[in-house]
This record gives sequence, C-alpha cells and structure tokens, in this order.
Amino acid sequence: MTQDYDTQTGAYSEITKSISEKAESTQQLDEKYQGQIRGGAIKPPFDPTQMAELLEINTTHAKCVYSKGRNVAGYGLEIVPHPDVEDPDESQKAVAEEFWSSGDSDWQVGPVDSERSTPADVLEMAWNDFEAIGWLSIEMLTATDGTPTGLAYVPAMTIRRRREKPGYVQLRRARLQYFGNAGDRYEDPPTFVDGKTGRTGKSVENPANELIFKRNHSPLYTYYGGPDIIPALPTVQGDNAAREFNIDFFENNAVPRMAVIVEGGELTEKAREDIHDLLHGMRDNDHRTIVLEAEKLLKESGGISVDGDEDDLKIRVEPLTVGIDEDASFQEFRDRNEHEILKTHDVPPIEAGQIKSGSFSTDAEAQRRGYIETVIQPKQEAFAELLYETVHDALGVTDYTVKFHSRGVDTRQTDAEIARTRIAAARGAMTINEAREELGLEPLDGEQGEDLLADIDDDSSDPMQRQAADGKDSAYGPPAEDDPIRPPRTKQIGGRVRVDSSNLSEVGYDDLLQVLEIKFRGGRVYQYYEVPAQVHEALLNAASKGKYHHRNIKWDFEYRRIV
Repeated sequence: MTQDYDTQTGAYSEITKSISEKAESTQQLDEKYQGQIRGGAIKPPFDPTQMAELLEINTTHAKCVYSKGRNVAGYGLEIVPHPDVEDPDESQKAVAEEFWSSGDSDWQVGPVDSERSTPADVLEMAWNDFEAIGWLSIEMLTATDGTPTGLAYVPAMTIRRRREKPGYVQLRRARLQYFGNAGDRYEDPPTFVDGKTGRTGKSVENPANELIFKRNHSPLYTYYGGPDIIPALPTVQGDNAAREFNIDFFENNAVPRMAVIVEGGELTEKAREDIHDLLHGMRDNDHRTIVLEAEKLLKESGGISVDGDEDDLKIRVEPLTVGIDEDASFQEFRDRNEHEILKTHDVPPIEAGQIKSGSFSTDAEAQRRGYIETVIQPKQEAFAELLYETVHDALGVTDYTVKFHSRGVDTRQTDAEIARTRIAAARGAMTINEAREELGLEPLDGEQGEDLLADIDDDSSDPMQRQAADGKDSAYGPPAEDDPIRPPRTKQIGGRVRVDSSNLSEVGYDDLLQVLEIKFRGGRVYQYYEVPAQVHEALLNAASKGKYHHRNIKWDFEYRRIV
C-alpha cells in the first residue's frame, strides 16, 4: 500500500502512525499451540487437578507449599507509601485502610454461601495455588459503580485463560462462568465481559466480575505458569512408589533375595510348590529356622529326579542380596527424595519440620533468615505490586501500596544493621534526627535533633546507647529493656576499672573472649565483641576516652546492652 507524501508535515503520516502504534506493544510472536477447550479457553500444558492432588500424596511438598503461602501472605499487611511517591496524599491512605481493614469490606474463600474470612485468608489461599498449581486467581468484588468492596479466592485449578477474547472462564463440570481481566472496566473505553455468555464490549447484559491473575513464570508455558515442583515430579512419584510398593522388590530391582540350589538332581513342580509355600510362610515368623531334607523330598514326595547317585544329591539355600539393610536403605532413599523436594522449592529443612542440618544451614535461625530474605520477601514484593496495580488502581489510590508482614525471623535486626552501616558511612556528617530516621525512630524535638553526630562531644556516648550524667535519655532515646535489636545479657565481666571521663565510668576486658565492657555515667553497661586487646589498651590510654570510643569502637564492633 502506498501513501501520499504529506507536504504539510513533511512525513508519511499514515506510515509514521502505524510504526508508532506497533512500537507501543510487544512485537513477539504469539504461541497458541495449546488445544482449545470449552468456553473458548486455552488448554493448560498439564492437568491442574493432578498438580493439586500432589499435596495429598507427598508431605514434604505440601509443607513447602503451605510454608510459602503462609509466610508470603498469611501474616497480614499494612499500608505504606509507594516508594516512587515523594509526598503521599494522606486521604488516599484512609481510602486504602477502609478497604483492607473495614468491617464493611467482603472477603470470601469460596462460593457466595461460604463463610466470611479475612484478607490474609484470601491472599494466603491464592498464593498456595500459585505455588501448587502455577498460577493464582482472585475475584474482585465491586459495588454497582465499580468501586472495589472486597476480594474472593477462586480455586486456580478451575480457571482457564480465553484464547480469542479477553478475560477468563471457570470450568465446573458442565457449568461455565466468565470473568473479566482486572482493570479492563476502568480503561477508556472500558471493556466488560458478560458473565453468562462470555461476550465482550463497552456494555453487556450481565457484567462479570474481574479476576486478578498471576502466573508463576516458566519459559515453557506462554499462557499458564508452572509450579516449582515440576522438576522434582519424578522424585515425588518415586517417593510415593517407595511407600506403596514392597521394599524387597524396590530395593533389589526385582532380584530374588535368596535361591534354592539343587545339585545332583532336579526339583519336580510339586517340590517347587512345597518349598515356595514353606519359604513364604516364614513371613509370619521371620526368626524361624528352615530345614530342607533332601532324603525326605526324594523318598516321600518324589519331588526330586536324580541325575546320578543319590548320595551326590545336595540342596542349599544362598542369599542373592548379601549385606543389604533394607530398612536403612529405604530410609536413605526417602531422605534423598525429601532433600530434592526441599531444594526444588528452595525451602530450608527447618521449615519442613526437619531438625537435621542438611546442606542448607546448620543453624535454624540462619535457615529461616535466609529463607525469608531470599525467597519470601521477593515474592511478597511482587504480590504487593500486583495488588497495587489492580486493587489500589481501582480504588484511585496511587500514592500508597501494601507491605506484607513476616514472621518466624526478626528482620528488624537486619534492618538495624543496615541502618548502622549507613550511619557509619556518613562519618559524622549526619544529624541525630537523620540517624533516627534511618533506624525508624521518631525525630527529637528542638535543636538537639539537628546536631551533627560529629559534634557530639565527650559529655555523651554512642547515640544508640548514651545517657548523660544528669540522667537524661540519649539522643536516640532510651534503649528498651527488652530491646529486640540487641537482646540484653545478664553476665558481666568482673574486674572493671574506673576511668577518668565525663562519659565513661568503668571499663573491663576479657582477654580470652575478646569482650570489651563499658559502663557509662548514666548507669548502662554495654559489651563489645571481638575487640582486639590493643583497642582496649588504647581506650584506657586515650586523653578523651569518650571521643576515642565514639570514633574507634561504637561503629566498628558488634555490641549488646546487658542488665
């Protein structure tokens, strides 16, 4: 097709417009090899019902899925400013809190007549599906004007993506229910889906609710996600087989455990049956002794045909699998399977109820910390962003998002350590209130909060710890007796010596443990760990012990307040 040259714009306007429109959307090839099923839906690459059933046949897999669902979304959320917004509108926060916390909002975990629940219930169940099935689906409940009034969990295994039209279809035996795509009704122009017929348009007779849909990305599946367990499916199947099938067959790969050897003759069919019954009858009493009498078999049953001289006839029983401890080998196989499943899920053994260290970590707290920081928190951030782009966008709340809570690991210690690192990097060029903000503390009133850390003189100690001699709180506020950042200890070092300082009162040192202990004028005692002996000596010899402590000790060593 040719276009006339536009003499006014000096460009092929139609061609330029076409190129611009194409550049705004992806130009990658679409892949629709999946077969079409009822409702014009795309067939998933695997049966989602079978993926859900894996939760019932493998305990380790189930614990991993439920652990991730619980830790990602099961402990609630809070409303926080979006990181891209500098000056958030407080009125928007009130709207978000009304949606997430008001008793007027509706939270459902099943059909209309199901029990009412909480936001955590809905979101946790949805994330369980994300981990077990490979995608999640949450129904947005709205008022007649389209304002969101709540969320409902929809079983992901019943949801299919539509091929040619926007939205989704739920398959329940012979019934179909259509849903729109979250946010389409708020576009200009809006797109609605008819819940009964699946027709789409600016206006439909039976407007369907919209679904929030998220897939667990897999490079193999275009329209659906894949659960993390897929690479370990053979392991799950093998583990189930090991539990179901006879250990003898499983361990020996169908090789018999023993052989009856006849020398100088051949057993007749009747003799074979007699010996077979005798050996298998030993299952009821595995300590019984078996006696095979060659002469008796020869004379009474005629069970042996002799090749030559009867005196040369011999019968013996020999094991074919010598030295195999079936129980131990069986348990070793199950342990390997369990480890493989945990590794696939990236879940530490402690989360699956295992107290053995394994290759993840030998420390339970370290396992949980690594799990929360490297596995759970990225999932929480992705889920929060999805809810921001769908629910909050529909509410008109653009300045605030949600932040999921975490349990099991106190992440405040890590946050505090990061804050201390930033404060130390400022080298005193940070004000007291700026340091308090880094630590998540309220600012101090008055001019004191604007003092630079570098200007703190010998009349005060570490801003995190100090109290003045007159008993006032430190610039950072009084440390709590049950400080969660550095829990107090009770054992003090003996032999502290008094020092001449307006800030420090006594100093003690344990050469063996390399622990430096300082008592401040305010009465509090702190211990600093892995402190070299020369640092202790330099502190005692310093002209200004408070300044030496401020510049050389307080930011360089881990410390705790003790009672």
